[in-house]
Amino acid sequence: MDYDFNGMSLLIAQAHEISVSNLTKFQARLKNLHRMGWPLNFRSVKGKASSYCYGDVLDMSLAVELMQLGLTPERLIQVLRSNRWATLMAYLMAARTLAASPTDFLQRLPAAVADEDSSRPPFSMFVYFDPTALMEFSFAANEGPQGFGDGLQADEDLAVSSFFYAGGGVVTEMIANWNSLKTRLSLINISSVMSNLAINRYPEGSGEDIAYREFLFGEMAAWADRALDQLEGRDAEEEAYALNFITLHDVTTGAQLTDRTGIELERSKKYINRWMEAVAEDRSPNGQSSGETDKGVSQSGWKPF
Repeated sequence: MDYDFNGMSLLIAQAHEISVSNLTKFQARLKNLHRMGWPLNFRSVKGKASSYCYGDVLDMSLAVELMQLGLTPERLIQVLRSNRWATLMAYLMAARTLAASPTDFLQRLPAAVADEDSSRPPFSMFVYFDPTALMEFSFAANEGPQGFGDGLQADEDLAVSSFFYAGGGVVTEMIANWNSLKTRLSLINISSVMSNLAINRYPEGSGEDIAYREFLFGEMAAWADRALDQLEGRDAEEEAYALNFITLHDVTTGAQLTDRTGIELERSKKYINRWMEAVAEDRSPNGQSSGETDKGVSQSGWKPF
């Protein structure tokens, strides 16, 4: 099932509690994202009604979440474009789990389901990053005062380089062990974003509602899987993400990397070995010497935990 612009915008507006009186202004912001090239691969044809697949609606809803955190349209598109592989992996893992447990995040459940699920919190897949909304005022490279590092590289955006995804258990563990001088972290619950897009005409918690949610989340998972297969430079993006994750999250084994990212175990082992070889040779994982800028790893030393 595809959506037209009104259907897509009304669904997202309801999820974000946009008032009816402000709907036109909200729709104008969504159209501005279109003009700037978001969602990816979306094309509107003059004289023809726009059509949005499940993935387009999900991408638009995530963009609105970043707006809610204070990112400008230009920056949020840069963040999401630069982290397309990570975003799609978060979508895929969240959608697969929701399809298997479609009653997660429902407020009203049938008695049998409620009794069965009462002690189990819903699985949540998050994306998290440092929004640095005041980045324009940050120190440039080599301008940081003594004790505060070397500042940002000329082309570096911390919201881009600090973007990761993880399940609720991993996020909870990391926050509990927060030992960094960094003071902030933005979290977006992708599972909850998806659940909010599952609004339908059936009574919440009814058999029809649960069946619709199961179908919708299955479609979202299938779309994310296809999008990953079609992603240009997928292997390179996966490797860059894995090496950055290993460096910043103190992961030491392939099993740990797979558990935290969903990357296939054999590929995770390969990335761990490459990282260890680079450390042994005193160079960054992408082959540069340790003193050079590594685009895969933030040189500002951003480490949330």
